[in-house]
Amino acid sequence: MQVVVNDTDITNYIVEGTYKMEAQDSYESWKDANGVEHRIIITSKVSGSFDLVCSNRSDSITLPDFLALWNGAVDNGVVTVGVYVINQGELKAIDAYYEISSKEHIRSGDGSLIDVLTISISER
Repeated sequence: MQVVVNDTDITNYIVEGTYKMEAQDSYESWKDANGVEHRIIITSKVSGSFDLVCSNRSDSITLPDFLALWNGAVDNGVVTVGVYVINQGELKAIDAYYEISSKEHIRSGDGSLIDVLTISISER
């Protein structure tokens, strides 16, 4: 797994086990006179999601810093981001629609704030 936003690798802040980023093919299909199905792949688009932890601890990224980094990669509601595509085994730079939602907002025992965000993206 790997996610790069504006040349900044945010992989270390992804919650282990939540990264699901794969490509799905869009295709046209038809059956010939013999009943055999044929497919032509038109395009392949990446989509998926992951959870990200933001904290005001020194070894983490703060929520305002992450949002500034992310919003710096957004133009007209589309983010340009590098993601590792699991079923293709490669890092790809994509333009994608996205949704960021809050999963948790807690104060830990040491007083630091911890935010867990779910980020869903779908290649444009």
